Amino acid sequence: MIEVNSFAELRTTAPAKAGDLAILRRYYDKDSTFRGGGDFVGFLSATPPADDSGTLAAGSTFYWKRVIHDPDELNIYHFGGKGDGVTDDSGAFKLMMSWAQTFNTNAKDLGVRFPAGKFLINPIDYTGTDAAFFYIYGDDNPHGAMPRTTIVSNKSTAPVFKVQARRVAIKGIAWNGQATADITTNKAAITSAMCTNQQPFFENTIVAGESVVINRFRASNNGGTVIKLLDTLDSKFDQIYTLTTYGRVFDIGWSDTAAGVWDHSTAIELTNANFQTGYGDATLYMPRVTQGILRNVWIEHTRFPGDLSDGGWTIDTLNLEDCANPFNMNNGRVQIRQLNLQSGGKVSLDTTSPRWLSGYEYGWRRDESFGSTMTGSMKAGWYTGFKVTNTSTSDKWYKLGKINMPKDNQQWVVEMISKATNDVLTGTAGNPVTALSSCMTWLNISRCSTAIYADIQHKGSPAVLDVKLNRIGVTYAEIWVKLKAASGDMMFNLKSTGPSRFESGECNLFTPDLSEVTDSTTIGTTSPNARMSLHNGLAGIGANEKGVLTVATVAATAPTTTTAAGYITVNINGTDRKIAYF
Repeated sequence: MIEVNSFAELRTTAPAKAGDLAILRRYYDKDSTFRGGGDFVGFLSATPPADDSGTLAAGSTFYWKRVIHDPDELNIYHFGGKGDGVTDDSGAFKLMMSWAQTFNTNAKDLGVRFPAGKFLINPIDYTGTDAAFFYIYGDDNPHGAMPRTTIVSNKSTAPVFKVQARRVAIKGIAWNGQATADITTNKAAITSAMCTNQQPFFENTIVAGESVVINRFRASNNGGTVIKLLDTLDSKFDQIYTLTTYGRVFDIGWSDTAAGVWDHSTAIELTNANFQTGYGDATLYMPRVTQGILRNVWIEHTRFPGDLSDGGWTIDTLNLEDCANPFNMNNGRVQIRQLNLQSGGKVSLDTTSPRWLSGYEYGWRRDESFGSTMTGSMKAGWYTGFKVTNTSTSDKWYKLGKINMPKDNQQWVVEMISKATNDVLTGTAGNPVTALSSCMTWLNISRCSTAIYADIQHKGSPAVLDVKLNRIGVTYAEIWVKLKAASGDMMFNLKSTGPSRFESGECNLFTPDLSEVTDSTTIGTTSPNARMSLHNGLAGIGANEKGVLTVATVAATAPTTTTAAGYITVNINGTDRKIAYF
């Protein structure tokens, strides 16, 4: 067994015979960290393979080959990387990338692995040729907010990595752009010119489709764009964390390549991410992204959260806190669930010009625990609502619940569907108050200038026999209904002039109760006014609290004859009567 003290020494140390084992103690002589070592097997050859400065050390008539049990065990240290945050390790990076692309015909998608530490990489440009893969890995800390591998900026203007790769993976890396800017004097978006350096981190220039996977990634102090992509598909960004960013974190565009119609990016999934203290013009710049998903994303203390305009997004649990400008989702096809807007956070869902697609394409829907709102249509097989049931042999009172009306002149309409009896319809309908027919009750409750008032009207023969209110100041009212014995189910829905929770923190609110009353002394004492009217602003019919039918119509001149031109039949209180007309 041979022991050598550096990779350079290994190149000059010949094995005594093929199969000799050499132990490389460290890559560089006198390196107190003892990094980059390993076991090598010696071979004798008149034409040794090319020395790759990492896995093959070649002399003139011999070579040493590194023992590799698992290619994942190798990292940039084994190719001469120093990892001190000061020395340029771009040479070692290129050596390892070259090895990774030629290691094995069955494993062509290896990448460059960084161990824990701080690395300075001067700009590397691979855009001269298309690559099938570009993968870089940091230390495998499962907590994405704290990668143990940091790459620091050399403060130039070129990206650290500029590639032309069909598939990209970046995992377990922290990027420190080492930029600063005066955010006190400059209150609007910070531009690159305002930053002490403008270096971007990563850019992929390939067109017509690129699949990018980034996870357990952190960025801070960037003066340039962190990640710049175009024409994406099948791309996933998970556990992304940023703090104090002056440029864009994600800048995703399109190439307008004619083949395949690449006038947009597609299939981006951004999950489990937190973006804090962003000062650029957009933390997430991703317009025209179709098939996009945001899930469990938090953006806070950021001047311009981002631009998702003209895109198709499913957004599940998005938090916007203390952001100076709205998150731009204009002209979008957006479905949102669990959107939390705190300390001034907003989203913009407007339809604006210019726009990418036709007006028929756009719309949005938002679903929350307190309600749903949408711009499009809704189709259902049938509708139901709150329900109380009386199958007993006696009339009973039920408390429907309590309503809130925080603003003056607001109105609630409680629409109740019920039927007093299951009797079969027979004969001809007479008295409209007692005739058996389909049944509806409308209870209208309004906040007036000094108190809450209500009126009620019915259609057919409903099971609702009586209604009582308990007025609590001018903002709350409790509602009870009395249902006829054996009437079965009474279903009700409510409509209101608002505001809803989407519009105001203090909103209209219905708190259901739906309980049967066991103590009649708890029932409210205010009855709604029994009045109704149907009119067109000129003429109409109605009924008042005295049981009088009311009519409004144009006045007529007196007839010139006392002979009736004819008669019409009107049923009055159950009896057919004749009314003459002239």
